[in-house]
Amino acid sequence: QNQFRRTKVMVSNILVEKGITNRLATEGKRVIPERCHKSNNYLVTDTIVDALYGDLVLEGLRAAGLKVFKLVTQADQMDET
Repeated sequence: QNQFRRTKVMVSNILVEKGITNRLATEGKRVIPERCHKSNNYLVTDTIVDALYGDLVLEGLRAAGLKVFKLVTQADQMDET
């Protein structure tokens, strides 16, 4: 039997800002918390959103100097969770 225990509260912020995906090379470090700038960061997406924005967001954040990896799951799998 698998168990998952969280030892600390995890918070995610959602940013909605016109044109931000095209400015991530210059705005990436503003939208990602400073404590994460030297850490491994993960872009989690599904196959539908990845096809539209995945590479644009990934390369923008990397161009800002952030270490980012992309994890892509099947769109139908995301809907089940």
